[in-house]
Amino acid sequence: MQISDIGIEPTLLAEVYAVSRVFFTGDQQTKSRCGYRSAQENFGYQGLLEENLDPTAPADIKETFTMRSFVLGI
Repeated sequence: MQISDIGIEPTLLAEVYAVSRVFFTGDQQTKSRCGYRSAQENFGYQGLLEENLDPTAPADIKETFTMRSFVLGI
């Protein structure tokens, strides 16, 4: 994936990727402490096969960390 021309400094983007790499390569116990709790809260970690965006297909083979802006309320 490549992100460009959105007003985020390349150094900040590199730092964010580095932090996410550390998180996602970490142990499951640590990641689970940040677990996704509800659609209403819409924030947190979901592990492999925990999400299914297409109900007619098998569970998604991905890890995610959903974040939103609490300041803006979105």
